[in-house]
Amino acid sequence: MIVVTDEINRRYLNLYDQLKEKYPQGADLLNFGRLYLRWKETPKVDEGRMSSQLPPVRCESSIKDEDKEFARLANLTGAVLVTFDGALIEAGHKCGFKAMTPDDVLRTGGSVYST
Repeated sequence: MIVVTDEINRRYLNLYDQLKEKYPQGADLLNFGRLYLRWKETPKVDEGRMSSQLPPVRCESSIKDEDKEFARLANLTGAVLVTFDGALIEAGHKCGFKAMTPDDVLRTGGSVYST
């Protein structure tokens, strides 16, 4: 399940447009486009809530500012936050939201054991 706020959705659409201008036929653009289309096929864009309205995660002072909206969204929805950021994964274990590397998600199917 992919869950994003409308703000996140718009931000990544803008990044897609920037990539398209810079690399009109590149593999990065195709991969990014495939991911974006997957988001659009999955009706998980929360258009009624702003990122600033997401309830805080306990102990979120240990999470970088740019990651807080993703941690809050994962916590609120129970979705797995997929990232390569080891510190964010550790914060997920510590703060009570699910966070895993892409490899771990693929290996386990997204099963996360809370500590």
